Amino acid sequence: GEPQSPVSSPTEPPVADDANEQRSPPDTLPASRVGRRRRFEGAVAAESVPTTSADADAAPFVHSPAVVPFATLGAAVFPGTTGRFVLYEPRYRLMLRRALERGEQFATGPDPAVGTIVDITSCKELPDGRYEVVLLGLQRFRTASLAVRPASFGLQLATPIPFDDLVEPPGANDPADVHDVQRARAASAILFKRFTEEGLDVEEEFGPPPPEDDLPALSMWLAAAIPAEPLRKRQWLLLQDARKRLRDQRNWLQQALVAGIL
Repeated sequence: GEPQSPVSSPTEPPVADDANEQRSPPDTLPASRVGRRRRFEGAVAAESVPTTSADADAAPFVHSPAVVPFATLGAAVFPGTTGRFVLYEPRYRLMLRRALERGEQFATGPDPAVGTIVDITSCKELPDGRYEVVLLGLQRFRTASLAVRPASFGLQLATPIPFDDLVEPPGANDPADVHDVQRARAASAILFKRFTEEGLDVEEEFGPPPPEDDLPALSMWLAAAIPAEPLRKRQWLLLQDARKRLRDQRNWLQQALVAGIL
């Protein structure tokens, strides 16, 4: 089986009441690469207290750097990369509308315990009322606590604790890090070859690749582009060591090639 990342999942943040609980999001939308990269939508949740559109529009919108609206979309958005989603839940459509009207940021993540503050790079309303959005990852964080905003269809508010890589990043010109450089470049070459064969627009799907000598940023881009399972991507999001992230990505790619899924 696959080698496991040394990162352990953080303790789930406390949940105040049933309205805070998240259902597992369905994976109902196919990706441009069938069976590989999956797009996630928020789950349709039955709220315990009905909310009308008038209530939501009239309610004051609490937003500050210490508290951000949080959308659990089942997939990680890595800093410096983009992710494409389709939003249809009332709470997320409300969140999106407020962000577009007021230029406010929000956050998304694979689950409420960890996420990324994001900016909207594009938004398109579909004929059926859903929204197709492209989000740019800015800052990773762990969630200290969760609350539910009143009159918001159950929109969660997260108190984020930002974090970055702690270990000194590998240097492209440092002889001691030559293997990390080679791993990153080899992994990038493998992905570009496969994407080219499949006719995938790499920049449109994941954002422009960073320079090869910016290995921490390249490891984030690879984390977004590699079609690994969501749990593996969550571990890469939590890792605070670019070397370990690159090594695990290289291991995943090697196993995927042997298994014939790349």
